Amino acid sequence: MNQSMELLDLKEQVPIHRPEMDFLSSFVGEWKVSGTMNGNETYEFLKEEFFLIYKWDREYGEEKHNGIGFLGFDSEEEKFVARFCDNLGYARTYDLIIMSSKFLLYGEHERAEISLSDDKQEIYVHWVHNQTGKWTTLCELRGEKVEPHERH
Repeated sequence: MNQSMELLDLKEQVPIHRPEMDFLSSFVGEWKVSGTMNGNETYEFLKEEFFLIYKWDREYGEEKHNGIGFLGFDSEEEKFVARFCDNLGYARTYDLIIMSSKFLLYGEHERAEISLSDDKQEIYVHWVHNQTGKWTTLCELRGEKVEPHERH
């Protein structure tokens, strides 16, 4: 058997649904956000709900900031992670901590806390970054869930 065929014989553990992902279902939908930037954020599950896809399209002044990412459990690293890339050329990986009312993102250069109101109709986003050895606010957003009939 050649070496490439031997690779196919490796057994990989089948992913299991993590109960922590259930909390993230509250984020599913479209959100209109404003604050340091204005725009929309969308969350949707991939089929089987192992990963939550996150898309954003924002404006700050004349500039645009849009991107895509996913949140979920990385079986190889054995931890929750988030991976994002954007139109500014950044590709970031964050440790993801899922709590009962929010999730936290911890990266080398940026961190975020993203939470929902008790009725799950408002979203709060706070990003900080470290450019000079000190963590400072990058952006703060507040938003409301867009009803399906309001989407364009």
